[in-house]
Amino acid sequence: MSLNLIKRTVLECVLTYIVFMILSWLIIDRVIIKHSEMILVSSIVLVISKYLYENTKKYIIAMIIIIFSIMSPIIIKLLIGENIYLDSINRYLGFFISILNLIFILGYYIKLNHINLIIVSLLLVAIFLPIFTLWGYYFSTSTWLGVDAILAIMQTNFNEALGYLTEHFNIIDSLILFLSIFFIFIWSYFFCSIKKNKHRKVLTLLLIIIDIFLIYKCHFNLITNLYYDTSVYVDKYQEFNKNKELRKEQIDKNFVIVIGESQNKNHFSRYGYQRETTPWLDSMKSKNMLIFDKAYACYTHTVPALTYALTAKNQYNDLVLEKSVSLLEVAEKAGFETVWISNQVQYGAFDTPISIIADEANQQKWINNTVGAKVDINFYDEKLVEEIDNINITDKMLIVIHLMGSHAPYEDRYPSNFAKFGIVNKVDRYDNSILYTDYVMSLIFEKVKNMPNFKGMIYFSDHSEAVDQGLEHDANNFVYDMVEIPMYIYLSDEYIQSYSNKFDNIQKAQKYLFTNDLIFNTVLGVMDINIENMYEVENDITNKKYDYKSNRFKTMYNKKDIIVSN
Repeated sequence: MSLNLIKRTVLECVLTYIVFMILSWLIIDRVIIKHSEMILVSSIVLVISKYLYENTKKYIIAMIIIIFSIMSPIIIKLLIGENIYLDSINRYLGFFISILNLIFILGYYIKLNHINLIIVSLLLVAIFLPIFTLWGYYFSTSTWLGVDAILAIMQTNFNEALGYLTEHFNIIDSLILFLSIFFIFIWSYFFCSIKKNKHRKVLTLLLIIIDIFLIYKCHFNLITNLYYDTSVYVDKYQEFNKNKELRKEQIDKNFVIVIGESQNKNHFSRYGYQRETTPWLDSMKSKNMLIFDKAYACYTHTVPALTYALTAKNQYNDLVLEKSVSLLEVAEKAGFETVWISNQVQYGAFDTPISIIADEANQQKWINNTVGAKVDINFYDEKLVEEIDNINITDKMLIVIHLMGSHAPYEDRYPSNFAKFGIVNKVDRYDNSILYTDYVMSLIFEKVKNMPNFKGMIYFSDHSEAVDQGLEHDANNFVYDMVEIPMYIYLSDEYIQSYSNKFDNIQKAQKYLFTNDLIFNTVLGVMDINIENMYEVENDITNKKYDYKSNRFKTMYNKKDIIVSN
């Protein structure tokens, strides 16, 4: 090959590359050299391939037609307003040019007769079939063909498919398809009839090597991704179907969340308090009961604390509370029957925001009929245990029980036979309410653990109470006693066996810091509910990626650092 020929070939390669880059610029509205290497290789293939033929003009005409055809699906992307990136054009162009070039090399070496012409034409039809399909789908739906549509087609029987084609595929569509296939046959004859140069074996071998390289480097592209994505989905579906029986054993699961009120962990004997205020919890010494030593409330009042605890909003993200999905909404979406049982005021001046969240439950039981700003009760909390018998039990449930707990005035929260520590001062009366709540929790536990498919129970308090300082939970007089809350999780043997990794992570988290606005993510983790864009792995104690770094934890809506008391 002469030096002039080499120079001309290099110049033609550069010019072809520039033409492709200009076309790309027109498509994506900017020039990017990065990710354009396969376009350069494609340009080299097209230029070198012309030396296989004596009539280069015919070759150039043929290639312009073929390139316009294979690039046409990009027009669909433009028509529907989708973003297109140079890397996508790069890989798509490289893949199809290399495939087509291999077919042309095949046509180069076979004799021009009817049988060989049909073979080449059928190969081209196979290559162009995805392009025809994309255009046909666009004309029918004005959208790009996606995996969901392919799966729908795969799941459609013959009669349904025939009905769809009859409805959407008219005479004009049929004529366009027929003319397109006819054009490929004519084009194949035109291309195969171009007079060949002889003795180009070395050049052919070089082109085959480059083509194989291009196919390997560009096998993920606009069209092949449809196949790969569909294939992955089908494989997952088959695996999903294969584990149908195992899944049946795991899908039936009932969970219970109990929300305490104004409970200070420093008045729990289980946490080391000198009075025996939690005899039931003290007795729960099995591995199934997990006690959290460093749990804190995110605020000192019920509504601010629970609106964060029961929604995707927390102190550590940028979500807007009003637009944050609730735990009940997510559970219901995941197929759980949701139940809300409460001894709190449903239509109180301070309770309405929580009532709005509770109102999303499929079943609701409210035993407190008082209204307004009062905190009176019609029944003690143990009445809630009876209400559990009145719910419709299903195989997959989330039951939330909201106690009145230790809300002041403390003496109104327990019957007289629980005045174990006397009634002389506030601390005595407060400790009586803790004792009574522990008793109620024992009743709730005995009731729910015998429910079909019971897997676990989570208890946490909305906030604490600075009873020793006589401050209750007034945020204006904030002390850390107001946010030091009890929290524990009981998990069944079946749950531990099925989710051993989660259980191990929860065990470790007993010593980690935790604020109750992370209940949302933790409950999703416990219940094994997977949702995109809402679940935060770093805020879920069931996950090994839980972020337990102490310097990140806050309370009072990020205004106070957590300070761990001794």
